[in-house]
Amino acid sequence: MMTLREMINHVMNRGASLHVYGCICDTHYKGEKVIDVSNVYTAVIRTLLESGPSENNTITTDHQLLIRSVVDGEEEHTEVVIQDTTDGNIYAVDFVDWSDLLPLVVQDDVGIPIEIQLAHVLYEITFWGWDNDTIQKEKSKLIDTTSRDSIPLSGIDDLFN
Repeated sequence: MMTLREMINHVMNRGASLHVYGCICDTHYKGEKVIDVSNVYTAVIRTLLESGPSENNTITTDHQLLIRSVVDGEEEHTEVVIQDTTDGNIYAVDFVDWSDLLPLVVQDDVGIPIEIQLAHVLYEITFWGWDNDTIQKEKSKLIDTTSRDSIPLSGIDDLFN
């Protein structure tokens, strides 16, 4: 198993980046030109590889990036989550600082090629934006909105009054 940083380097050094971009395009951006998707994700990979350790890292080496298959209704899809290996708890990767993800081991429970694994991880971490700063701003906006617009409820009946 490899860390996310090792995986990125391994795939890029093998010259398999186009396979990664093609998978992202086919899976999530149907109808878009592969070259356009390639340009965006090349910048994402560059940013990831240039990242140093984050200042507020709350993720420990007891965590891993888990690639798993999920059935939603009748549709099966692949998702990427953070798993605490000590207790098995699962967490979303949304809004996690990219620097915190780079040292995590990537565990593939689906059995897909490494290029496809990387494609799923890259798509998942860019869901809220194309760079870490944008994602952290979206996180702050969400926190502000939920703390400002929350209504304290004492019970289920409060929802209907």
